[in-house]
Amino acid sequence: EQVTLHSTQLRLRHLFDRFPRLKPLLISLDTYGSCLKDIFTEQQNAFDVFLGNNETEQTLQQIKTIISANKTQQIFHAICQHLHILNHQSNHGSLGDRRLRIFWFARGEHLDVLPVLHLLLNLSRQTTLWIDLHYVDTDPIQLTEAEQLFETHLADQTHLNMIYDQTTDLFNNEILEKIPFESFDIVFAANKLQESEDLMRSLVSLRHLLVPNGLLLLLELTDAPLYFDLIFGLLDNWWLPSSNARALRDTHQWSTALQEIGGFEGVETVKNQSESTLIIAHKTTSQKVLQTLDERKHQAWLLFAKNEPQSLGHNIVPLLPCSNIRFLDVHTSTIDIIRSVLQTMMNTYKQLYIVFAWPLEQTCLRDNNDLTLKEHEESICGTFIQLLQIIHAVSPTFHPFIYVITKHAQLNPGSDCNILESPLIGLVRSLMVEYEQHRLQLIDLQAPSTMINASVLVHALAEYIITFRYTKNTDEMVLYLDTNEMKVKHITWYYEMLQAHDKKEDQSKLKQMCIIPRQDANQQPFCLRVPPSRFLTELTWTPDNRVKELQPSMIEIQIHCVGINFRDVLKARGLYPHTRVFGQLDEDQPYVNRDTEPGSDFVGTIARACPSVSFQPGDHVIGFSLRGAFHSHVTVDSKQIVRIPPECPLTDEQLSVMPVICLTVIYSLKYRIHLRRGQTVLIHAATGGAGQICIQYCQWIGARVLATAGTEE
Repeated sequence: EQVTLHSTQLRLRHLFDRFPRLKPLLISLDTYGSCLKDIFTEQQNAFDVFLGNNETEQTLQQIKTIISANKTQQIFHAICQHLHILNHQSNHGSLGDRRLRIFWFARGEHLDVLPVLHLLLNLSRQTTLWIDLHYVDTDPIQLTEAEQLFETHLADQTHLNMIYDQTTDLFNNEILEKIPFESFDIVFAANKLQESEDLMRSLVSLRHLLVPNGLLLLLELTDAPLYFDLIFGLLDNWWLPSSNARALRDTHQWSTALQEIGGFEGVETVKNQSESTLIIAHKTTSQKVLQTLDERKHQAWLLFAKNEPQSLGHNIVPLLPCSNIRFLDVHTSTIDIIRSVLQTMMNTYKQLYIVFAWPLEQTCLRDNNDLTLKEHEESICGTFIQLLQIIHAVSPTFHPFIYVITKHAQLNPGSDCNILESPLIGLVRSLMVEYEQHRLQLIDLQAPSTMINASVLVHALAEYIITFRYTKNTDEMVLYLDTNEMKVKHITWYYEMLQAHDKKEDQSKLKQMCIIPRQDANQQPFCLRVPPSRFLTELTWTPDNRVKELQPSMIEIQIHCVGINFRDVLKARGLYPHTRVFGQLDEDQPYVNRDTEPGSDFVGTIARACPSVSFQPGDHVIGFSLRGAFHSHVTVDSKQIVRIPPECPLTDEQLSVMPVICLTVIYSLKYRIHLRRGQTVLIHAATGGAGQICIQYCQWIGARVLATAGTEE
């Protein structure tokens, strides 16, 4: 049959009808075929044909999607099989109790990743499985495009957390060694290792990231099918290799390489219908083999705890992922000993993990006085500060993971409030800002004293410490032992984040008022209402009720001015968790702790006073309210206010911002640390209200001031 343009087009239409899924490939072949003459006569470059116009590029992307569909199915199938095995082997009741950590090395293929992301999202929604996906692409443009694409699909999900990383280079061992060893359940790389100059070293680096029984997925080119010749044959040097095996390594070579480096078992290869092979390998669970691997030899754990039988430190040792463990006892470890041990371990090992559990050994005060509390601060807080100073002195770039373990230090329903640990909690929260992000964490154990070393709690602590490394999670956690079910609950800060709400429903429940506070207070009592949306623009005045009868020692004050602290803005927006009982919702809080009651400092005039107090109606006073101050009238105890002298030069507006910050500064500097002339004080955020009062107090005492200030940048 004579080949003409007309017969070719008819044949092409016939193929479209028979093989509709191959239409993009057939179009590309037809396009390239029509340009062969121009290419062979060098009137046109082959790249012009490939990338000459948008239509051709879109067709190529469609071809890529066809090829990747089969890959997506294989990858997700391997992940599901892995989860099924893990769930069968563990004592977890469901996938909802697990956290899956995936490390994905990408190379600009975010469009291919999207189908897998959709499958993971569906899996998470159906099973409540928590997923951390660490997505790496060294190309900043491709990474930005990936983030923009993925975030549009992650808007309404809560169980899948994405971390976007441009800095991690698969072929840079120095960078990879900063990632915690054995931090991920699954490591995936597609066509990344072909360019490695040292394949064995790169495979070892990937093994370092995997937990025991972790899953390694490699999608690599192992064969060059015939249609490659039709497409890429137009490029120079395509036929340069002497053999027809144009892939760098075949499946046998990949399997052999994984077996030679050790630490893997059950290597499997699944060849798809296109050019690639999915290589599946599981990291060994044999303790004998694991202890011989580099990732176990190059890490160490330093436990600030007792190593006595039945102690928490002793019980946690078998659960840690290596045998390089050193104990430091609170009663025998001096600063010189701590310094010597830290220097040795930081110089010997590539990764160091520190568990600071000394607070567990001092959980009660011998005498309830300031001197005893001060001694505890110096022994625990002082040691912890010096610990971080030693780490920085040994190596400013070496940042061990540090876990500070306390007992009943976080206020939580059913727990004892251990105020002894409050200074340490505050100190660590401050140091989190200065230390490497997510490498300093607070973990509070809540269980009866006789069960603090219970096996279930120790296992939960070890699992949290190991599992939650290198994730963008909260830096504070409570592990609460439910003694009825003998299960450990994970309790984190609750944030009443900005949320959508039904405005019509809100309006039906809310009677709004249009008032002028200074003029209308005597006509109608009112208060400021925080809206469910938590938007500051929707704050509104609503009617309020005044107290009818005053209790003994109580006083009613008509408010003139209210000081606004930064925390009041956070409270109104639901972003100030430290005001609430740990882990509880707002409606479950005592009235005094609710986020919906911002404002504490005020200036006003006494409207009514109990006969037993020394104040009189009309007295000009300053004070603070524990039930919120954005009211036309507040009722407070007489101990919470003082008279303003007539000769006071400050205005009501100036006075209204002073009570809390002044009391905080005076209590801290005068009564807690007993600041004296000549001492040096470092003041962070010195431009704020508390910072300014700190500076003035230090200058009045005669202390030396070092101040810092800055922006987020």
